[in-house]
Amino acid sequence: MAIFHRFGFLFNQLFMKRYVFVFLFLSFAGYAQVQFQTGSSGSVYDTNGYKYEPKWVRAQMKDHPEALKLYNVGRQKKTFGNVMFYTGIGLGLINLYQGTYGDNTYIDSNGYPMTKKVGPELAIIGGVLVLASIPVKLGYSKKIQQSIEEYNKGIAPASESTVSMSIQATTNGLGVLVRF
Repeated sequence: MAIFHRFGFLFNQLFMKRYVFVFLFLSFAGYAQVQFQTGSSGSVYDTNGYKYEPKWVRAQMKDHPEALKLYNVGRQKKTFGNVMFYTGIGLGLINLYQGTYGDNTYIDSNGYPMTKKVGPELAIIGGVLVLASIPVKLGYSKKIQQSIEEYNKGIAPASESTVSMSIQATTNGLGVLVRF
């Protein structure tokens, strides 16, 4: 009789492992297509607030070419705006450094030492780049927002139910608590 008891215990353990695996697989399969939201800086989040990398967002949008095109345009605008902004800041700092620490003396054609003033050209170009980057940086988040709206229209709405699992200690031992 003990053999049947052990067999039943073993059967229960194997069945429960398979059941838990199938349950977890099915619960995560519902997240195959995630509805996205955008933050103020053009970052992409899911409905639970998890932030996604651009590479992963592009992979999710591969079946929605119009949304992917808008998203790529928005990301390119962000990159271009960042390059313009930080190049402008860098040119201004280079001009400041040259004016403060640069060697401004040279020998003219007659052999006399002369002092050369540092002109504001680099600072002006840097300022223009920073000012020109502002509309570019403001516009990229709108493109990303449009792409997310286009993507969310193309997928089924996500269910409002959430599945959470936790380990609970009871008087009988440890157990897995699953909430739907």
